[in-house]
Amino acid sequence: MRGMKSIRRCVLFLFVVSLCVLAVARVSAPVEKTEQTPQSGVDPRKLEFPPLEFKVPKAERTLLPNGMVVYTREDHLLPVINITSAINVGEILVPAEKAGLASLTGDIMRTGGTERMTGDEVDEALEYVAASVSVDVDRERGTASLFCLKKDLDSTLRIFADILMHPRFAQDKIDKRRNELMESFRRENDVPDDIAGREFRKLVYKDHPYARRVTGYPETVGGITRDEMLAFHKQFSHPNNVILGISGDFNKDEMLGKLNEVFAEWKKQKIDFPSVPELPDTFDRSLNFIKKDIAQSSVLLGHFGLERLNPDYYAVYVMNFILGEEFTSRLVESVRTKAGLAYAVGSVFQTPRYKGMFICYFQTVSPKTYQAVDLILSELNRIRTEKIPPEEFKAAKDAIANRFVFQFETSRSIIERYVTMEFEGLPSDYLETYLDKIATITPEDVLRVADKYIHPDKITLLVVGDEEARKSFPENWAKFNMIELAVSPSVESASKQ
Repeated sequence: MRGMKSIRRCVLFLFVVSLCVLAVARVSAPVEKTEQTPQSGVDPRKLEFPPLEFKVPKAERTLLPNGMVVYTREDHLLPVINITSAINVGEILVPAEKAGLASLTGDIMRTGGTERMTGDEVDEALEYVAASVSVDVDRERGTASLFCLKKDLDSTLRIFADILMHPRFAQDKIDKRRNELMESFRRENDVPDDIAGREFRKLVYKDHPYARRVTGYPETVGGITRDEMLAFHKQFSHPNNVILGISGDFNKDEMLGKLNEVFAEWKKQKIDFPSVPELPDTFDRSLNFIKKDIAQSSVLLGHFGLERLNPDYYAVYVMNFILGEEFTSRLVESVRTKAGLAYAVGSVFQTPRYKGMFICYFQTVSPKTYQAVDLILSELNRIRTEKIPPEEFKAAKDAIANRFVFQFETSRSIIERYVTMEFEGLPSDYLETYLDKIATITPEDVLRVADKYIHPDKITLLVVGDEEARKSFPENWAKFNMIELAVSPSVESASKQ
């Protein structure tokens, strides 16, 4: 036995030694150069790679017999299903004396229950299976969504359909939401940025529905009745007014069958949409100040912009990307990086269905307010008059292309792109041709649209800040329109209506 153990030790020792010898030989042996082995001395910055190709992921479009448009994209990675939608409804369709009606209707559609279930029963049923349903109505678009596990689709889809077709509008839920809104109105002047955004919109749009707050006002919300919500829902809630997008673990044909079943009683109907007033093409210089005892002023400046379907949209997007869209933009470089005047600064072209706004924004310490405004106006003039350097122009277009690609990371985000595309009235090949259209934009196009859509000498300027902010402006530069903030009539009196 003892001899056998010695033999085993010797064999094991020789085996280990042989492995070590092989390892040393492998390391010390010269590496034979192949086509895959990079040669020494090659500058990695000069390596060339084949161009990357990106193809927009597809979604299938189906028109149901009741007029509802449905986009589907199967994704069997996880046993979950996402449903999103776009509904052609919004606050722009509401008369001024009922401001907030569309938003409140959307809120109560979700919380107020259905003809089959109370709001609390809906909550309990969804929570039990870890599903969620949401409804929201904004300025010009309504949305309704459902998230659920695949195994719970039948029960949750029925709830989702009932919320869209047969909302209960329970009075106790209406009262609860109205009280929540009244409290938000009471606090509406607490945050300077919120004040600036709300009042700037009123200054630019004046009496247009775009000027109004989506959630309404104390005097309007206080008078909205359950019957008015029922009537508003009946006027606009029809299947031919809905675009549905579905992604996740399902079979397309089976899903379409389920939709036809749960929405079987929902019939197509002609909808009479109220007319929306046209917006003027004029630009009026307006300098405005709201006094608030804060150490840092909140500032917005700008004017009318363009609508989403404007042919200049692509060129304007490239131009604004260079001006103030990104952290590497000119406004950030000038106002934040070089001057150190603001942490957040930038510009945006809002592009709704009708004419949007061009807005520059920043916050800075009160005594430096005018200095920051002056720098921004300088940058606005520069982008209108100086041709964009080739390196800056290429970097902007490359960044736009990169951002576009990452809008399709998940099946849900893909479906949302298609739903939005159809809702906004964009052509069916919009997503496939987007990068090509961005690629055709030239520096000359940027100069042209900057001159057309940016007017530094006709800006609406709004400063929310203390007396130091106002005094930072030279006396001969501007005489401000002083805006007094007040909630009228009082929240208390409105809540009793």
